[in-house]
Amino acid sequence: MGKLPPDEQRKAQLIVSQMNDALTRQGKVVGDYAERADEAQRDLTEHTADMAEGLASVPGDLAGLRSLPGDVKDLEAATHRNPWARAPSSCGALLRSYALPNDCRSGRGKNSAT
Repeated sequence: MGKLPPDEQRKAQLIVSQMNDALTRQGKVVGDYAERADEAQRDLTEHTADMAEGLASVPGDLAGLRSLPGDVKDLEAATHRNPWARAPSSCGALLRSYALPNDCRSGRGKNSAT
């Protein structure tokens, strides 16, 4: 650049300055992209761990449901013996263990006439 006339040197310096500015902006864009990619990877890793934890609990949840048919039969038998009596104390525990919505526990479901 030193051998160029002064006017051409200024033009060359302007071009170099513009190139440096463009490289700086490009470096920022690449840095921002890398940061977002790192965040996405952390989110994906966390989500994968949550899914694995949820899947690991499925066998236990299913094992808990295995007793449901027997519990329902016991409840049905108790109500057939004496339909006017209160449900056995195990009924409340049964309903709570299966996390039924309150309207189901109280008999105020969608099809009831309350």
